Amino acid sequence: MVPLLAAVVLAASPPPPAVLWSGDSGGLSVQWTAETLEARKGGKLTFRENVDYSGWPRSCEVGEWITIHSLVGTYLSTLHEESADCAEAGGHPGCATPFKTRDLLSGRLVPIEELFPKAEVLAALRDDPYLRGLFEADPEPLRTLELEPLRQYLLMKLGLVMDPSAYWFHHLERGKVAVRIGLRPAAHAGCGNTEELGLLLKIPPPLATPLGEAATGKGGFLKRNRPPRHSYRQWNGVDLRALVPASP
Repeated sequence: MVPLLAAVVLAASPPPPAVLWSGDSGGLSVQWTAETLEARKGGKLTFRENVDYSGWPRSCEVGEWITIHSLVGTYLSTLHEESADCAEAGGHPGCATPFKTRDLLSGRLVPIEELFPKAEVLAALRDDPYLRGLFEADPEPLRTLELEPLRQYLLMKLGLVMDPSAYWFHHLERGKVAVRIGLRPAAHAGCGNTEELGLLLKIPPPLATPLGEAATGKGGFLKRNRPPRHSYRQWNGVDLRALVPASP
């Protein structure tokens, strides 16, 4: 007979979070649920979504909605829609929509120029119709600036953020890979108004097999063939006052 206390604990235990997707990619076993995403290699945990609360006032309520765009080899590309309500601290609700590509082996952000030649990325950006429209009145910066100075120009002159890791793999086309780069407003007032820049790039040899497996669903996936359920909510409505001890 199960002891009464144990029976009560078992009855009260919440069900495990629903599994949205699980599979292998780049030698890793990857699983995400309605609450988090984890990657393991040989049974050892290499990556788990974590949140850093250290920069938020204790009176804030924060939340995050994560959309997975692509998983190619060990590279996971996501959109993080972050929100914070710090009204009690005298502020106003704010939000951010950063795109991120990370290496699930190390957790670090991976700049696009680490996977593709910088000159090729820059040439494709100069050919993007949306960017050409932004520079229509003065095309000289787009024509002459190198990649990092172009990012700085977009931020300082046009108020737009083009993070080095803000990209994802969309589909394969004519022996190349279609990559999307996220361009977002720096100001909170424009939160959520992101633009997608379209680049068609040559496939580097190290990415040939991972991209082929992702395109067929054999390992990982591209944006075009990602699973139907590709978003999950994490840390939504977390009151930081309940997590950070009050000062003595």
